[in-house]
Amino acid sequence: MRKTKCSKCGKGIVKARGLCAKCYTRERRDSAGTARVGKSAVSREVEFIKNYFTHTNWVHHPGIFRMGGQCYAPDFYDSERNVFIEVAGTKQAYHANKVKYDMMNKYFPGIPFEVRQSTGALIESGETIHWGFQH
Repeated sequence: MRKTKCSKCGKGIVKARGLCAKCYTRERRDSAGTARVGKSAVSREVEFIKNYFTHTNWVHHPGIFRMGGQCYAPDFYDSERNVFIEVAGTKQAYHANKVKYDMMNKYFPGIPFEVRQSTGALIESGETIHWGFQH
């Protein structure tokens, strides 16, 4: 059985699409060096900052709330509006963390708290959410 060399670097043994594992991984990444398959939490938060905040009076990860043995840290605190904000970048992330959002409202009912999409759109509890993504 003949082992074929990578068509890009000529060194590694071909794993997929005529490329070695190292070159294949590089090909699957965009020019910024992030995976093409989805956005990271950091890039969703950066997108939120660009889309939502029109001022600089906000704090990233402002503190930790303890709720019945669990800890929770909202993504932002908007001091101009006096509200804590969580960015739910995907439908899956929203539903996976919905219990935390409900606990936040239960344990700290007097603290303003919002869940928003990375576009800045407010997510109301119980509403149908339209997740529009631009890649």
